[in-house]
Amino acid sequence: MGRLSRKWSPIKGKAKVLVLASGGGTTFEALVKEAQANNYSYEVVGLVTNSKKSGCQERAERLDVPAFFVQYSPKYPEEFFEDVTELCEELEVEVIALAGFLLLLREPLLTKYSGKILNTHPSLLPKFGGKGLYGDRVHQAVLDAGESESGVTIHEVNERYDEGQILGVKKVKVLKGDSVETLSERVRSEERSFYPLVLNQFVTSLGFG
Repeated sequence: MGRLSRKWSPIKGKAKVLVLASGGGTTFEALVKEAQANNYSYEVVGLVTNSKKSGCQERAERLDVPAFFVQYSPKYPEEFFEDVTELCEELEVEVIALAGFLLLLREPLLTKYSGKILNTHPSLLPKFGGKGLYGDRVHQAVLDAGESESGVTIHEVNERYDEGQILGVKKVKVLKGDSVETLSERVRSEERSFYPLVLNQFVTSLGFG
């Protein structure tokens, strides 16, 4: 497990959120910036990534958020989640937010943070969810199906892909002539403000703020 930036000094009274990400980190960045701009009841106290080449690490450095690379091995997947659980304990994490994190969560993380792990998905679940449906694959499926609308779904995480309790939905119209790129950008634009908003509402319901 590799430490990539300085130790964080948490703000008293706010929920400590750890973000798990595998990609470029635009959603991670939105979670950080929207919380700061709107004085939300949470703060991102760390980032965990399973990819050394992910752009989210560079974003974390620019945002001065502690970042950690945790090695993942398909042969020993439980070791990754044991390491992440240990890190959560060290950082006194209270809520976990997935932001483009592509691994299916396992024990002991699932049990320790049961009901306190959120994810964002770029469609109107239960449509276009499940194993293998992420990122541009989702938008392509929406377009192939001739849907008139798509959107963002924020949901709790359980042991199955995209099947946890839905906490919030933001609809986005599918326009005539849309490509994967244009639809993706409109969905992402909504996600950047909607996910932090729902996360804030969630932590407020837990008594933070």
